[in-house]
Amino acid sequence: MKVYNYHRTTKVFTSIEDADPDPATPGNWLIPAHATTIPVPELKRFEIAYFNEQEQKWIVVDITPPPPSYDQLRARAYPSIFDYIDGVVKNDHEQINKYIKRCLAVKQRFPKPEPSSYEI
Repeated sequence: MKVYNYHRTTKVFTSIEDADPDPATPGNWLIPAHATTIPVPELKRFEIAYFNEQEQKWIVVDITPPPPSYDQLRARAYPSIFDYIDGVVKNDHEQINKYIKRCLAVKQRFPKPEPSSYEI
């Protein structure tokens, strides 16, 4: 018999395992704490299930992450600062200028949004 384990505090599904037979009562199974014999529903990407002990059922929750912010998108697009430092250490103006050109391209691709009226 399969049992479906869940976290003792959050009740979020954690794993499936086989229950052990009860040696004292043939035909019965030993169900561990924080487990149920109720199968977990099929989960899609960005979904989790938690077990509602009072209602004895699984609740599926969407946990889709928010889209990346402007700051995150822009930060990911910038070239590594190590390219700039390497150019400075080597006194390689071509490498430094190439780094600056790449940074300016990022600024053009992701222009700063207009400040809102409450920002100073």
